[in-house]
Amino acid sequence: MRRGGGNFDPLLTLSQDELLRRLDSLVAERKEAIRLKLHRIDTYRNDLHKSRTPRDRYAAALHLYNEFQKFQLDSALRYSDRLETYARQLGDPQRINAARLIRCKNLIFLGMYKAAADQLEAVPAHGAEFDSVDYYNCYLKLYHTMAQTAMAGPLQREYKRLKGLYRDSVLLVVDRNRLTCTLMRHDKRYEEGGDPQESIRELNAFFSRNDNSTPNKAVIANSLADAYGRLGDDEQRLRYLTLTAIYDLEVPSLAYSALPRLADLLFRRGDLVRANRYITRSLDDAIDCNSVNRILIASRTMTEINQSFMQEIARHQHRLYLLLAVVTGTILLLTGILVFTLRQKRTIKQLQTQHANDNERLRELNERLSVINRQQETINDELSKANTVKDKYIRHYMQLSTLYINKLERFRVQLFKTFNTHGLDRLLRELRSPSSTEREYKAFFNEFDTVFLSIYPDFIEQVNALLHETERLKSPKLNTEFRLLAVIRLGITDNAQIAQFLHISINTVYTYRNRLRNAATIPPQEFEKRILEIR
Repeated sequence: MRRGGGNFDPLLTLSQDELLRRLDSLVAERKEAIRLKLHRIDTYRNDLHKSRTPRDRYAAALHLYNEFQKFQLDSALRYSDRLETYARQLGDPQRINAARLIRCKNLIFLGMYKAAADQLEAVPAHGAEFDSVDYYNCYLKLYHTMAQTAMAGPLQREYKRLKGLYRDSVLLVVDRNRLTCTLMRHDKRYEEGGDPQESIRELNAFFSRNDNSTPNKAVIANSLADAYGRLGDDEQRLRYLTLTAIYDLEVPSLAYSALPRLADLLFRRGDLVRANRYITRSLDDAIDCNSVNRILIASRTMTEINQSFMQEIARHQHRLYLLLAVVTGTILLLTGILVFTLRQKRTIKQLQTQHANDNERLRELNERLSVINRQQETINDELSKANTVKDKYIRHYMQLSTLYINKLERFRVQLFKTFNTHGLDRLLRELRSPSSTEREYKAFFNEFDTVFLSIYPDFIEQVNALLHETERLKSPKLNTEFRLLAVIRLGITDNAQIAQFLHISINTVYTYRNRLRNAATIPPQEFEKRILEIR
């Protein structure tokens, strides 16, 4: 690809292997890149401290936000708050709205989707100060991120539909010569099965310009990777994903998507070592940046790569066992031949000596078998740890969901207090749609039952086997008592935690546990231990 002027990008002249080696060095130089980034941030902080007018403070705070964006999201959120403060001091409605939209983008990256939606609702969608492109783009990013993190199903499809509507809204108002318009058209083609060649042509036109910043080059290269992927050209997709990852790390950005996607592609092409190195760096960066959706995406890819490593180890162990069997068979065959020869030439005393030697060899073989048994125990321990990790993921999911429902309950109480204090008009302004905590709990329990029974499909049958006939569950779905046992199976045994999760009192939890122990066909003290052993 050609680029005119003096800003020719030397990366474009490198081969794929050279690009990957360049990316390897950037991945290894993480500390130095972050050090330089923090030095630049300190410079902007000094500018902010020296600023004397709200206008200068706004400009300095905007520089700091741009540095912290996709680097340290908590700090970026703090400076987005300052931007609105300085904009209010200026009395500039356009800057106030811009600061709110900046905060909204930051909340989306933090995974605070409800807060982001509330922030967007606070932006007046009219007037001379209204930036319709940025406003619709924020809604697009919100629903795009929610669709990425949602489970496959009707909810995810609804998020994608809403994303498409706001993308079309952006296309209606954006300047057709802007990069945003080209990216929106590419996204529409990508999701609706349009011609990827058209996207490649338009994106290359922008990529060849001299005025592209490094973040813009990263966005364009990432879109080109998508277009080539849709075209089925994996080599070009690999190249542009590599370029995107290099641009991201040169900024440096810690909240990115290209490097984990590149790790997944390399993993599927068999480059497990490099894929593991890239996904580890991606997860570390996502955690440091506190980008929730990036953590989820990197975690999924890392799980797949780790599973592949485990399968590769298992294959090596299988080959080792085969080799050990061949060697053992050869040794036994040679020993038999030797014993047969000595029987023809030696006396009874020599035969007794040979017998002692044979016993020694058997002892050595037993020791080898003991080593193999210990290796097998190690493998079993690893499998047990894997199950523990699975349980932790489920428990974490449950705790997050319960916390969310409790927050909804507190929100309902606050609305009631608002009604008592300020009256119906104030309540109607704040309350846009009714919510029901019990309905949310019912939906949550249905989702929990589905996920839990997909992991432990024989759970009801195995629990029924431990209970007397009259106490067995006849339904294929969990009731409250069996759901309590499911929570115990996941390792949550504290009555208070169980009560919080099931939305019942601690006394009810205590009563259910005692009744279930007494209804068991085994000793009561053994019942919950047997529940924890269900696979």
